[in-house]
Amino acid sequence: MGKENQSRIVEVYGNIPRHQHIAELIRKRSTNKDDIRDVALEEINFKAISSILDLGCGFGFFTEALAGKISPRTTITGVDLIPGHEPLFLQACRHAGVQGHFIPGHASLIATFEDQSYDLVVCSYALYFFPEIVPHIARILKPGGLFVTITHDSRNMGDLFECIKKIMDRHYARKKFLLPVEKVIRQFSAENGAAVLRSWFGQVDTIDYPNTLVYPLSDLHEIIDYFHFKSPFLLVGIQIAKADIVDHLPVLLRQDSPHKNGVVISKNDRIFICAEPKPNMEEP
Repeated sequence: MGKENQSRIVEVYGNIPRHQHIAELIRKRSTNKDDIRDVALEEINFKAISSILDLGCGFGFFTEALAGKISPRTTITGVDLIPGHEPLFLQACRHAGVQGHFIPGHASLIATFEDQSYDLVVCSYALYFFPEIVPHIARILKPGGLFVTITHDSRNMGDLFECIKKIMDRHYARKKFLLPVEKVIRQFSAENGAAVLRSWFGQVDTIDYPNTLVYPLSDLHEIIDYFHFKSPFLLVGIQIAKADIVDHLPVLLRQDSPHKNGVVISKNDRIFICAEPKPNMEEP
């Protein structure tokens, strides 16, 4: 991950209350009410797990879902680029009933971790920022260890992104192109994730999590909130004022929606559960 992407991550996710607010809005508008964390962890046998690493841990989204599943003797280490996430991550560890440890920094620092250090590594909605560390994830897992990761499909929020690109095309003559956020997601997506992982794991299982976000026409301001939140990943290198998009976006969303009473946006994810790590750091 380049320094430019790191600065965007800090700018977007460093505003912790806003991030939590947007996450709650997405949960509220999701048609799939199953907790994706529970879906991801449902088949895992935690009896033999005593050490867990949460990469890109944020404020403990994945870790807090471990409550009631793991032994109090389990230790959890969180790694995240934003130091301000530490108190919330440690709070999530306490909620899970275990001892937590937080390391501030880029996920690539696991290159310094010892071989075969963890029984379980988890990473939710972050591996597309640093897919190059997958070999190290395999290396630091113990024999029999597991890697569980959640990512988006390449059309995630695509309905919204297409509307944004249409506005750019109409008003700024921008032709076919990918938004920065689309480029990031395509580094590790539902479509290509298995190919990335199978070089380093003997077994890669997938679970699809189909989902849509449904917004009544009276609540399209929530989509505008999301746009403002993610704008550093939407408008990088693009000479366009946010106000121009905000002015046109609700109208275009209504026009493009096939649903008379609201706007529906794709939000499909995929879970990867990886076993049989291949610790050899040479390219297979």
